[in-house]
Amino acid sequence: MTKGAPYGCFGTYPNAAAVQANPNLASVTHYCNGALVPLNGLGRYPFSWQWDLGVGYAWAMASHHTLDLSLNVTNVTNRQTVRTRYVSADTGNFAANGLLMPDPSFLTVTVLLAPRATNLVVRYTF
Repeated sequence: MTKGAPYGCFGTYPNAAAVQANPNLASVTHYCNGALVPLNGLGRYPFSWQWDLGVGYAWAMASHHTLDLSLNVTNVTNRQTVRTRYVSADTGNFAANGLLMPDPSFLTVTVLLAPRATNLVVRYTF
């Protein structure tokens, strides 16, 4: 189980003259859509949990030899919980009107919880 972590945004300081004078202000401040946003102030990721199952058996073959068979299923319920989002609010470039150009990928989902997977493991020890 994982409690949803907070997330925020990165953006460019909304003053073109200040950014040209100090390039360190470009895309490293917490300005989003021209407004200052507190660190991790956009919300929280959802609570997530994952249910995994596994079963296995070991057979003794001869002296000191074993055959192991395991079946493991991760994320049995196949939950697709959001893990991370793209948090750059703008492209770092200013339009002709002096406003920042928004990044079309802002807040899109970049990572989901891994889908259901099944592993069959056969191991012979000698």
